[in-house]
Amino acid sequence: VRIEHGALPSVAGGKPARGRAAVRGVVGVAGGAVLGLLIMSEQHALRGELAMARFEVFAEAAGKARSGSARDRVIRAALDEAQAAIDGIADHADALQSISLVSFDWVGDRKVGRDLRVEALQLGRRAARRATERAASEYLAWVWLGRYYAVAGEIEQAEDLIVRLRN
Repeated sequence: VRIEHGALPSVAGGKPARGRAAVRGVVGVAGGAVLGLLIMSEQHALRGELAMARFEVFAEAAGKARSGSARDRVIRAALDEAQAAIDGIADHADALQSISLVSFDWVGDRKVGRDLRVEALQLGRRAARRATERAASEYLAWVWLGRYYAVAGEIEQAEDLIVRLRN
């Protein structure tokens, strides 16, 4: 008895084998579509994480800059990345606190241009405020927020914050 390809398609490799390839192709396309949807939904968070990584690199480079103008350019780039990171990683209190700490260093550095120090103050205060919203029990985030208020001359808000922390 001679076996034709159509008689035992799974063994002989007839049309159903091509059907399996088609099914695999459909599954592959469907999987790709699902992956694409996941990437699109997580794109904002991914951008925030990448911006945070770039912020950390720029912050380190700012400390190693040899000239004041080079340092200011690197700090400018770091602040731009910090802005994107704050918007993208709003749920990561540790990263927000890191932005707050680094920015505070720039606020107090007289070698940094005045406009950049003001921007670092505003951005760092925003990061500190978000960190306290995300991790209300993290006392250091509250301390840093109070420091930002004090440096900005918002003494009443800093005092209110201390009273709130004591209670």
